[in-house]
Amino acid sequence: MTTETNETDRVRMYLRTQGERYTFRELWIRAVKARLQLLDALDGVNDEQAAFKINEDEWSILEVLKHVLTSSGNVA
Repeated sequence: MTTETNETDRVRMYLRTQGERYTFRELWIRAVKARLQLLDALDGVNDEQAAFKINEDEWSILEVLKHVLTSSGNVA
């Protein structure tokens, strides 16, 4: 088993355990609130700032947002 697989399994178990603490409705509300907070935090960020990377090993704001959007559909 690779380290990446172990990390994926650990994250899945954490999310499953946390998910069991709330009803689907409560989880949905929390997810929507978190997205709204993210949008508020990014208010005023322009395209150049969103694409900026401090170095090649770090993600830009834009990459993080794409990750959030694409990975949201993978959580089950």
